[in-house]
Amino acid sequence: MANPDILLEQDRISVVGGSGPEETNGTERGDLEITASEGDPASIRLNADRANLTLGGGGGRAPEGDLKIRDAKENLRIQVSAETGNRTAPGEDRVWINGGTGEVMLGDGENDFVHLDGGNAEIEVRDATGDTQARLNNAGLTLSQFTGEPGTVTVAPLIPPDTRETIRLYGNSARAAIGNNFESGSLELFRSGNTAQFHKTIDLDGEEAQATLGGSNRSGRVTLTDSNDNDRVTLDASTGELRLYGTPPDSGTDAPEVTLEAGQNRAKAYIGGFDRSGQVWLAKQSSGNQLSVPIDLDAEHARATVGGDGTDGVVKTTDSGGSTTAELQGGDGNVVAGGDGTEGTVLLRHTDGSGTSVNYRLTATQQGLVFSTMRSPSGSGSTTSEQEALRIDPDGTVRVKGGSVQSL
Repeated sequence: MANPDILLEQDRISVVGGSGPEETNGTERGDLEITASEGDPASIRLNADRANLTLGGGGGRAPEGDLKIRDAKENLRIQVSAETGNRTAPGEDRVWINGGTGEVMLGDGENDFVHLDGGNAEIEVRDATGDTQARLNNAGLTLSQFTGEPGTVTVAPLIPPDTRETIRLYGNSARAAIGNNFESGSLELFRSGNTAQFHKTIDLDGEEAQATLGGSNRSGRVTLTDSNDNDRVTLDASTGELRLYGTPPDSGTDAPEVTLEAGQNRAKAYIGGFDRSGQVWLAKQSSGNQLSVPIDLDAEHARATVGGDGTDGVVKTTDSGGSTTAELQGGDGNVVAGGDGTEGTVLLRHTDGSGTSVNYRLTATQQGLVFSTMRSPSGSGSTTSEQEALRIDPDGTVRVKGGSVQSL
């Protein structure tokens, strides 16, 4: 007895493909075909051998395939159609796949929020009004509005319990935010290298409010330019220099107006030169808007002004121990030399004096005011001799040594 092809049971109908050829007259073994009418090509084919379902086809003589999946309340939720534009319920379905154009629409049953366009290699995210808020295609990522501010991209760990965003890019205001109240932000930049080791050269640390430039065999440098791309401020770690340009360096004057240099042997500060003179003002605290400058160092006139603006100027010199040895007192017009264990001395040269040679010395001693003559014998290595010539004792007595007092 031959095996039956169709089995009718109380709760089941079985179609058995049998063991014959895989295909006979265009029909595959194990096929269950459904046609619109007798003689028409099959519109629906179920193949048991291949475990597949085919909708549509028939060499163009059957309708195009269309799969619809409804929920328990007969609402259409998923539709897959091979026919362009044959969308049955655009306000009801949640998944719509258009095989004709290669498009996929995902929504909530009322609005389409995600549009996948295979034909144009594009993904769109839309709002409830249908406006596109995000688009990803071959040209890049374009954002219109997201997370509260137009053109914002957020990155969050998405690991419970803390899923707060840690990186935000704001396209509308052209800014970036890294970190939040729970995680400190940090930005690290690396230079290229031919080794597996990373070469970090820039580190911006939000926790320490610190910017580190340099390292990994590179010297850090900061350059501030004006609107015409001229360097106006440079900070160079390789030379230890801070330079301020009053005149842009490419305008004919290739030197800064202010340079602070911390070299290997000494620290230097240059102010002025070339097209302008250097000047340093030291201002004191003032309660009003008027600037009070009691100290003015003026390179144009080779002048140092100490005092003024309600302050008496004083210039002091001290020894290595910090004791004051001389003062210029602007308030009383006094010149004070000596004190604190040091004898006050005034050295005088005549017009032939040069170098360190001194011709006359006026010294305040405990024995009185001494006026001495200085003589430097000719010849290298000679020692200058000092001869006391006149003394005024504390009681006013005038003493002349080795000479006489004569009227002019």
